[in-house]
Amino acid sequence: MRVRITIFAALNLDLPDWYELFDKKPLVDALLDRLQHRCITIRIDGPSLRSPEPPPPSPRENSSKSARRRSPSAK
Repeated sequence: MRVRITIFAALNLDLPDWYELFDKKPLVDALLDRLQHRCITIRIDGPSLRSPEPPPPSPRENSSKSARRRSPSAK
């Protein structure tokens, strides 16, 4: 009986760049061979959807937060 499983791996390093990361070429060859065996590779180019830092708050958000802090019920 053969069991099939699905593995999803998201890598942010091009496969040829792995040779610079690891010193031993045979190790990289074996690792990449096993990663690419019977797989579908989807390459996505373009800017990252992750923002490096959160966007600054809008002026409307700042005024509502400061108004809540100054409310008389908070005394």
